[in-house]
Amino acid sequence: MSEDPTPSSLSIADLCRTALAALIAAALLAGCSERARLNPLDPKNGDTGGLIAGFAALAGDRQVEIRWTRLTQPDVAAYALLRWRPGETPGYIGETYGKTIAGTVDSAVTNDETYIYRLVAFFLSGDSAVSAPDSATPGTRKIVALSAGVPGLIGLTPDARDILYVQPSQEAFEDMELDRTRSVLWLTMPEAGLIPRKYFDGRPAGP
Repeated sequence: MSEDPTPSSLSIADLCRTALAALIAAALLAGCSERARLNPLDPKNGDTGGLIAGFAALAGDRQVEIRWTRLTQPDVAAYALLRWRPGETPGYIGETYGKTIAGTVDSAVTNDETYIYRLVAFFLSGDSAVSAPDSATPGTRKIVALSAGVPGLIGLTPDARDILYVQPSQEAFEDMELDRTRSVLWLTMPEAGLIPRKYFDGRPAGP
């Protein structure tokens, strides 16, 4: 019984060469059909533009968490990540990721530096697809905000570009004070007659 090719056996260079050859062949054979583009990875799909959806780079403290939505196509071989800083040329980082993987953490970053990421998916057919780029600036800041209504408390990444969590509450918080010594938030809920205490990640800090 033969085994299927594993992503670990496919180098980025091999995948890129195969994908390039397939793209050239597709360009030479492309027709002029105006039919509906139902394939979400078709560059002429009006809804997606052919880009992989669900890709995000979330800033942290000396790290960037990378998330993506796994593709459902059966011939996905592997994923790879491109990374660059503004003004630099994109380059692959790390090894390829298997088709069942949906995220990773990049710890080879420096706080307060901006990094741009892009996901590349390789297929056994030789084709490839990419996501839209997403940027992240890791740092030590802890950012929380009060919503105008429920759920009330929202935690943001250090660069304020993404939401880390949304903390539910019975009603909208009216005010917030910070206990810097204990890194605890004091929140007021006048209608309920409560003053909850919460940590920056939304966990209760006590009665």
